[in-house]
Amino acid sequence: MSEGITITVPNVDVDLLREQRDALLEMRLTRESDEWLAVTGVIHLLDAMLDVAEGEREEVECPRCHRIDTGAYAKTHIADHGYCHECLSDWKYGEQSE
Repeated sequence: MSEGITITVPNVDVDLLREQRDALLEMRLTRESDEWLAVTGVIHLLDAMLDVAEGEREEVECPRCHRIDTGAYAKTHIADHGYCHECLSDWKYGEQSE
């Protein structure tokens, strides 16, 4: 796996980016298949990009650990997994019991 890098893309149409993100999310949510699970990463990427572009700071609470996070990425992650990214990381590394 490669290291994370910062990618800067000039002149992004943020409204179009949001429309594309919403369309992908809607398509993924209306179909039940493993193929659409792959779209989740792209949706999270678009969420993170939109958070930066729009400065979105909507708060969302993790139902498992009650951490407060902000932005579209956190909201989508909790909707997809039922808990926040930190809980998922804890679970992967055995630091949290079910």
